[in-house]
Amino acid sequence: MPPFQQWRIRSCAMRIFSHQFGSVENRMRFWFGGRWILPVLVLLPVLLSGCVQAPSPSKAREHYQNAQALEKEGRLEAALEAYVKALSADNQGELAAEVGLKVGELAERLKKYDQAVQAYKAVLALPGERVISVNGRKIDAKAEAQKKLKPAINAADKQHSQKLTYKFLDAIVALTGRNPHFSYALAIFVFTVLVKILLTPMTKAQFNYMRKMNQLQPMMREIQERYADRKEEMNRRLMALYREQGVNPLGCGFNTLVQMAILIMMYGVIRDYSYQFEKGFFLWINPSLARVLPGIIGPNLAYPDLPLLVLYSISMYVSQKLTVIPTGDPQQQQQQKMMSIMLPVMFLFILRTFPSAFTLYWLIFNILTTAQQLHMMRKADAEQAAAGGSSGGSQTPPRRSVKRRRK
Repeated sequence: MPPFQQWRIRSCAMRIFSHQFGSVENRMRFWFGGRWILPVLVLLPVLLSGCVQAPSPSKAREHYQNAQALEKEGRLEAALEAYVKALSADNQGELAAEVGLKVGELAERLKKYDQAVQAYKAVLALPGERVISVNGRKIDAKAEAQKKLKPAINAADKQHSQKLTYKFLDAIVALTGRNPHFSYALAIFVFTVLVKILLTPMTKAQFNYMRKMNQLQPMMREIQERYADRKEEMNRRLMALYREQGVNPLGCGFNTLVQMAILIMMYGVIRDYSYQFEKGFFLWINPSLARVLPGIIGPNLAYPDLPLLVLYSISMYVSQKLTVIPTGDPQQQQQQKMMSIMLPVMFLFILRTFPSAFTLYWLIFNILTTAQQLHMMRKADAEQAAAGGSSGGSQTPPRRSVKRRRK
């Protein structure tokens, strides 16, 4: 996640909590139990990923029989849902291959080609040989899935090709000759740069907001300490301070939501073009190395790649160290230190199953954002030095405004 998004999400949440729970320390104790915040947040993705339902062959057969009955009645949507439940109940059992093929066939009939592709791939990933009975004859389930997979991929890709973002990426790939070694990675780079350019005004506004809030921290801390036992009065005076300085304490919300929406959109763009990304490579991401290090190196940009993910996590950590805005609050310093470790580790687990094309997009976006923020920080420091201010200069609110409100 780019540094602006990391800081914004963290600071927005903490400011919202401040109106109810007082100091940062109290809020951390209330919500996370103090020192337990780091292990809890780091282990949470691991614990969630391990919450897998135990196989239940009896439930799988029950759902399977229900699905067959629904299919005979012509209720294809309900039948597909029941087949999926059967597969979820026991995705490695004796019915898994037969149910997987049925999911793929029904999904194709309903024009849900992405679901069909995933079903056929799941059958191919099953351990051992899988022989099923169809109309009284024995067939190889994996061979059948392999035969159906390519047409399903073509249908899914054709369905996605009607989208504007797909056409844009495909145009860049076509202009560079559809070279598997650089065309697809170059398309991601160009698309990322364009997204970054579009977000530049928002990025600058965020930077100014961050510096302004940092300058207000001493006054906010003084109010919180003075009125620690009078929550309503503390909240009232904090809001008065925000109004006086022209700062909206929840002003980060809209920008954060917009950036999260763009993040979700970008995942959709990568997913829609994923069948084409199977033809694209990037440096070490290629079939040759993937055969040597299966599960570590991705064969193409449509598959996860561990080295690229580690590289992204490292860039995330470095960017936080380079672009952190200094603060005199020891509690915030401790918080920044914890977050610089937690976020890279968390995203290392969260993104481990994502296509490497998406990880590459985030890596490029993170590097561009870090460079941009470093430039803005140096420019702002130069302007403050020229104005005679060493830590915010004339932009820092006068302390007498706080004293005036104490009367």
